[in-house]
Amino acid sequence: MSLFSFHRYVNIQVQAGTRDCGLFAIANALSIVNGEDPSKKMFDQKTMRRDLVRDFDNGVLRSFNGRKVTKKRRSCNDVTIKVYCHCRGLEEGEMIECSKCHEWYHRECCNVDAKYFEESEDTEWSCMSCA
Repeated sequence: MSLFSFHRYVNIQVQAGTRDCGLFAIANALSIVNGEDPSKKMFDQKTMRRDLVRDFDNGVLRSFNGRKVTKKRRSCNDVTIKVYCHCRGLEEGEMIECSKCHEWYHRECCNVDAKYFEESEDTEWSCMSCA
């Protein structure tokens, strides 16, 4: 039996091109600090760099002039990820199933002896909780 890890990601505007990721990080951080929801703003990428330089010159960081989003935009994406083992990690590397609870565990996390991986599939192994 595996568990699922639930994560929520907020949709925010992504920069065009590859050069302005830091600029957008600053703009979104400033929005949050000023109590604004960055998922409800659209920044004018053409003027952002100029505005940031102006603020640096003045020694003050102000919120970028983002306009409110007028189109209906989904503010969050929900992602469910299957996790395993007591470390709650992903399915990777050598793993073994507990014969009793049927949870899967990473070999490294539980220090499972190599004999369980060398013998037939009928070899039973119990996790720390079921042992």
